[in-house]
Amino acid sequence: MKILWITNMALPQIAEALGLPVNYGGGWLEQLSRKLSAEAELTIAFPMDPAALPVSGTAGTIHYAGIPFIASPEDINEKNNQMIREVIAACHADVIQIWGTEYMHSYAVFQLCREMGLVNQTIVYIQGLVSVYKDYYWGYIKDPSIRRPTLKDRLRRTGPNLEYEDFCRRSSYEIAILEQAAHVMGRTSWDRHFALLHQPDVNYHFCNETLRPAFYEGQWSLADCERHRIFVSQSSYPIKGFHLALQAAAQLLKHYPDIKLVTTGKDLKVHSLHDKIRETRYERYVRQLIERYHLEDHVFFAGKLNEEKMKEQYLRAHVFLSASSIENSPNSVGEAMLLGTPVVSSDVGGVADMLKDGREGLLYQADRVDEMIACIEKVFSDDTLANELSKSARIRAAATHDPEVNYRQLLGIYAEVTGGKL
Repeated sequence: MKILWITNMALPQIAEALGLPVNYGGGWLEQLSRKLSAEAELTIAFPMDPAALPVSGTAGTIHYAGIPFIASPEDINEKNNQMIREVIAACHADVIQIWGTEYMHSYAVFQLCREMGLVNQTIVYIQGLVSVYKDYYWGYIKDPSIRRPTLKDRLRRTGPNLEYEDFCRRSSYEIAILEQAAHVMGRTSWDRHFALLHQPDVNYHFCNETLRPAFYEGQWSLADCERHRIFVSQSSYPIKGFHLALQAAAQLLKHYPDIKLVTTGKDLKVHSLHDKIRETRYERYVRQLIERYHLEDHVFFAGKLNEEKMKEQYLRAHVFLSASSIENSPNSVGEAMLLGTPVVSSDVGGVADMLKDGREGLLYQADRVDEMIACIEKVFSDDTLANELSKSARIRAAATHDPEVNYRQLLGIYAEVTGGKL
């Protein structure tokens, strides 16, 4: 079988072969690609600067090719389309899998697959849905100043306002994909609902995700964790809800003076004028909350972490907190559950499909910081509960993210799409 994947970045083994910066976010696809390429002819195509194309080659058992980076509708032009056509045609793929509906390049590739008569062998995978996420982008922030750009936002054309506008712009293109797709793959009742909402006759294929290898080894324990330490895996934009976690930490500090709130990314507790000038609006908002709540000695930014360093953070935490205003099924929750770190999560999107509230984790209403606090305090104050949540979560996650089961399920979907060809 010949398979073409369209990803949103060069996977780590390809990035290394090309001398590009490695993005650790693609780790779970990397493992799946290695396994799949041992049994099938796999080509992975990913966006690059059009000026650097053509690019193609082999990394281990995986073939790769660059396609033009599509930043806006204006980039969907005949020159870029022709480069994409050539990549698709060269693969002679039995199955084309587009990983993610939310990208402009996904739309461009999908439309060319339709043009080339390949839509019935094209599978669109739902990661997140910007058409839904846009409605939750601001993460319940009521402060109107969040919409005022900083100097960095203006000069570099970055920041939450532009990102929100980008979500809104991409939304209609994502919906167009879902309305026209013959095959959609997902993993939650939430994404299935939206797939069928846009295309009632679509062939929806369920397949759980396999996570990064490091998280299948090791186990959280109360004896080895740091009491009253909370880990939040992302804090870069409002959807992830780090500002809500800060509000919770401010209240918890009254009863737990040793509390620590740890997240990834650069340190936002800046002090110099130069640092402040370089802030995005959301970064400034987070910094101001830290200062307002006097959390300077309780909030820590761990930088950019690979999977081993991320694993260390999960194991050191007393609680893993997913504070997002919207998610499908966050890999961070699955990683925490595999290790057994007690999970407190907002009850959004498909999270309830991942864990049973009160048994494998604790869920709360996303906009209720008081409920978030109550869930965290339950874990802090009840060691028996923490251990029960840990044990049950590991069992549930081991089944959900079983690599062999999920791999065979993926092969079954490919066989179904191709009429039994493997």
